[in-house]
Amino acid sequence: MSSIYIAEFSGVAQTIGRGAGVVPVVDMPPVNEQKVSIGSSSNPFGGNTRLIRINVDATCSIQITRGAGTLPAVSVVNMRMPANSTEYFSVQPGSTLNSIANS
Repeated sequence: MSSIYIAEFSGVAQTIGRGAGVVPVVDMPPVNEQKVSIGSSSNPFGGNTRLIRINVDATCSIQITRGAGTLPAVSVVNMRMPANSTEYFSVQPGSTLNSIANS
């Protein structure tokens, strides 16, 4: 079964590179990690979660609530993520991710 890997972060740290200026990076370690099947919903994100990293192993569409609340039905017209892709999103604590398989 295809999966979505979610890492929750409390924020962004900044690392200064040599001659390259400031580089934004996530503040490690993650405060929580989840693995959910495509076609299901995540657990609500924790109280310290402000940023998530999502990696999908199959093409899907996702939808993320804004804070705690009922998640509307997700469909293939929602945000599409190609197989083996990774994205970062700013979220509110209590938000939930919902997904559906896509092509």
